[in-house]
Amino acid sequence: MLQGANCLNLGHHLGLDNYFSSPKLFIDLYNEHTTATGTVRVNRKGLPKQVLKQSLQNQEVAERRKGPLLCVAYKDGNRRPVLLSTVARAGYDIVVNRRGQNTRKPSIVQVYNKAMGGVDLSDAKLYTYLAERRTLKWTKKVFISLIGRALLNSYILYSKNVEGRVLNRHSYNISVIESFVGDYRPSKIPRKRRSMQDIAEARNQPINILPPQHAHEPGPSTCKLVKLEVGKRRDCVNGHEKRTRSSYECSNCNVGLCPGCFTEYHNTKNL
Repeated sequence: MLQGANCLNLGHHLGLDNYFSSPKLFIDLYNEHTTATGTVRVNRKGLPKQVLKQSLQNQEVAERRKGPLLCVAYKDGNRRPVLLSTVARAGYDIVVNRRGQNTRKPSIVQVYNKAMGGVDLSDAKLYTYLAERRTLKWTKKVFISLIGRALLNSYILYSKNVEGRVLNRHSYNISVIESFVGDYRPSKIPRKRRSMQDIAEARNQPINILPPQHAHEPGPSTCKLVKLEVGKRRDCVNGHEKRTRSSYECSNCNVGLCPGCFTEYHNTKNL
């Protein structure tokens, strides 16, 4: 039994993306007097093999029905979507394209476009100004997406209720951000441009370069070469011409060292 009984048995029709669709889900919804149409992934259980394996030419379809469930594979250029529906009929519909010409489209495709048109249009508008960044944390993407959808919904309500000139989407987003910022402005650090005399004086001043200092001067008894854990390596600090990684470190100095550099490094440091 599906959860969410308040939404079932009311004669609704659902449009689903391939992430959610499966033959079992469509049948369960139909038994609850709720029809559905959507694309489906070809690895879902219960799909007819005759539809998946049949060779198709462009604009051809392969159809199979089992009870109320219709499965259709449709060749559209390089794409071959597979669709499920418990309300669409088999065959084609005559539709008028953008050029005003009559063309044939599978009936299930027409039903799917009507069901998913609002969702696809919303996603298209959302990703125009969605400030997502690549990240391994999916929670950040969900949070940013929720903020973006809330901002988009507020803009739709604004454009439908305001009288007169309506701000475009970009200007509206800027105004919302500025309202969040309020009167806050980052403090500006005054920068005075140096005169030629100041530059000449700075060039004539000697620069004292101090040798690198160590926080402590350990004796031979306090320093010990220790092997790191398996898989861990550190850069050797003994002045190699090229970067050299070592599996050892000095336990007291907390620096990476090669076994052959241990004595030389500490003798040099204690000079």
